[in-house]
Formats: sequence, structure tokens, C-alpha cells
Amino acid sequence: MRNYRYLTFGDREKIETEYAAGGRPADIAIDLGVHVATIYKELKRGDTGQLDKNMRREYSAELAQRRLIESFKCRGRKSPLYKKERSDNMAALHEIARQYAEEIRDGIAWVIIWKTGRSWHAESVWLNQDSDTFELEDLSTATEILEQDPNAVMVNGYYCGHFGENMTIAELEAGILWHYEGGCNLLKDSTAFLLSRYHARKTSRQIFHGTERKPPRNRIPIYSTAT
Repeated sequence: MRNYRYLTFGDREKIETEYAAGGRPADIAIDLGVHVATIYKELKRGDTGQLDKNMRREYSAELAQRRLIESFKCRGRKSPLYKKERSDNMAALHEIARQYAEEIRDGIAWVIIWKTGRSWHAESVWLNQDSDTFELEDLSTATEILEQDPNAVMVNGYYCGHFGENMTIAELEAGILWHYEGGCNLLKDSTAFLLSRYHARKTSRQIFHGTERKPPRNRIPIYSTAT
């Protein structure tokens, strides 16, 4: 299954075609390689308020795409890095769920969750809508996070299971804990991180070749995990 990516307009057109033809959300999800919850949330995003020929809520790919773009325009500044140094680690996780509830429910931002010792931390990032990769600054942040915690997870209420738009803070907290303890949606395995790292390395090689310089043999790798 593909993970950590935004649906493209082509994906939405496919959803519109298959759903209008009577396709089941579960089958559409398999066809696109996404979680079935993503399809249900996408159908809600593109709901025209009308009924289709199958007497189901009509879905419009164009409307869904327009609403997505509007959400991107209104997303504002990302939340600052949040660290909670407390012995009561569950209270700290609850506070993180509260602070990042809007980002998780909105489904536009991705929230990276990680631990150092008993302390929980969180950082919200956004993927490039066209390439589904991290911006260079966010790639650097993600790399630093993985050095602190190789088990860091990357969650998004729109694309990940165990989350929903109307969940309470306690339910969001439980969803975060479920992903982290179960090793689901690991940051290090995400398509976004792997593609971003690949493009960064490719760009670095092109720069070296363009200036006819060879990379130093002892250069620091773009990605490493703490041992």
C-alpha cells in the first residue's frame, strides 16, 4: 500500500468515476492503494449536497480539489516544536493531542510524534502537494527526529486509520498511542521521507558533478539513526 501521500486530482477523478458507477469505498481504496478511511473522508470532502443516480451522496472531484486548495491557502504557520518534560508522560501525550488536534483533524498537516526517554514530542510538517515530499527544512527536521527516536511515527487524520474529524482529545490521544506502540506509520518507512532523501541525494550528486568535484569520502550521511 502506498502511504504518506496526498490524493492527486487524477485520483479524485478516478474516485468520482468508480463511485458514480456504484463502486464500493473499500474496493476503490484497494484500487488506489490507500486506507478505506481516506476514501470515506474524501467522499465527504467532495460532497455536492446532491444525490447521484445510485441515491448516494454525490461526489465531485473538482469540488474536492478546490476545497483542498483552499485548505492549503488557509493552513497558516506550522505549530512550533513542542516538548513536554514531565514524569507524567501520559499527561504530556494528552497535551500534545490537545495542541495538535486541529492539524490532525484537518488532515492537511502531518504530525510527527516521537519520544526521548519518557518525554513525548511533536512537530507538524506539510508535504509538497506536487511531489509528496518534505521541504528541505522539514527533511532536516525529520532526520534529526529519527536520530533521537527511530520509532517516530507520522500521523494524519485524513489519511491514517484510528483517527476522525470529530474525535475528542482523549480519542486523538488514544489514536496517537495506538500508532506509536504498534509501530504503525513509521516516519523512517514513509514514502515521503524516502523520496525526499532520494531527491536530496540526487541533487547533491548533481551539484558535485556540475562543479567537477567529488563528494568527500567522510561526508555525513543525510540519514542516520542512533545506535
